[in-house]
Amino acid sequence: REVTLLGQTVNSYGLDLSPRMKFSELLQRVAEIEGIDRIRFTSPHPQEIRDDFFEILRNNPKVCRHVHMPLQSGSDRILKSMNRNYRMKKFYRIVDGLREACPEVAITTDIIVGFPGETEEDFRETLAAMNTIQFDSSYSFAFSPRPGTEAEGFSDQLAESVKRERLLELQALQKEHTAERLDAWIGEETEVLIDGFVKSNPELLQGRNSQNILIHLERPELDLGPGMMTDVRITRSSRYTLHGMRLGSEG
Repeated sequence: REVTLLGQTVNSYGLDLSPRMKFSELLQRVAEIEGIDRIRFTSPHPQEIRDDFFEILRNNPKVCRHVHMPLQSGSDRILKSMNRNYRMKKFYRIVDGLREACPEVAITTDIIVGFPGETEEDFRETLAAMNTIQFDSSYSFAFSPRPGTEAEGFSDQLAESVKRERLLELQALQKEHTAERLDAWIGEETEVLIDGFVKSNPELLQGRNSQNILIHLERPELDLGPGMMTDVRITRSSRYTLHGMRLGSEG
């Protein structure tokens, strides 16, 4: 019922085909397959996001309302050093386009702190970007050199203590943003695709909504099971999870 299109820069799909195919065309073709109700994809590269991407998110309900788009850094100087071929002005424009096309979209990201040469000002620019965008969640890492990469040979490597301190500060900020985004769901209704049972409590079912948020059903029904969809009203939130009840079972 749900498929995931996976690629390092998944929205570059079709550029090597003859004739070329746009990623949005691929999404449309998959949506036409009978029995598929949801289409996920990860991870799109900001460089390849154009207006047609916004339009299919706006117009095709099978395309999940979740975009995981790596930011890596909020500093244009560091983005250039990383050889990322976009700058913050473009990233902000994409975020605005996504939310205009689909106000309910969840936007998540990847961020690296402590890249060689990152100054305190560069790091503050990353925090400022997070405050502006308000990501639903993020995967964040302290830079570690990979053998054979150009960055491994950079002379301006940061001390591990600096990288750790910045990572903790960034993650604390993201924790605040995630809590705010999850709290906004309380009282709302959302469709959940059941994928199994909660490991810590096998009496409860769990699943995800279109925004890819993990949801625990507090009073699951016996006729529900993996692969089934149900409408849920959200009753509370926890650190990374929403909790709710199946509509019609709240009494």
